[in-house]
Amino acid sequence: MDVIESFKLALEMYRHLTTLAATLLVIVGGFTTKAFPEPKAKWLVGAGMGFLMCSILFSVSAQLSILKALGPVDTGKLFVPILVVAQHGSNITLTLGILFSSWFALVNIMAEPEQSAPD
Repeated sequence: MDVIESFKLALEMYRHLTTLAATLLVIVGGFTTKAFPEPKAKWLVGAGMGFLMCSILFSVSAQLSILKALGPVDTGKLFVPILVVAQHGSNITLTLGILFSSWFALVNIMAEPEQSAPD
């Protein structure tokens, strides 16, 4: 496989990662209040959504770096460090976003409902 084809495949992968992170962000944000009206450990949702947003930003910067490399513009010496940081950052933050959102769901599913005092 030549270099151009590998860059094109990487570009497609980051497009899919961006779509996945954005979809998860909408699902987590939209259904959290409906599924858990009185959630426990709200900070987990905030952390999960923050990591998903970071994943989107890293994925977009990876895509821009790859597009720059494919174009006629001289990418210079910054191309490799930016691409490496964006690649790893996107993968790590997406994983953390999924983990924190799942942790939030588990905490709230496993939480025992509070019983009210008898009248």
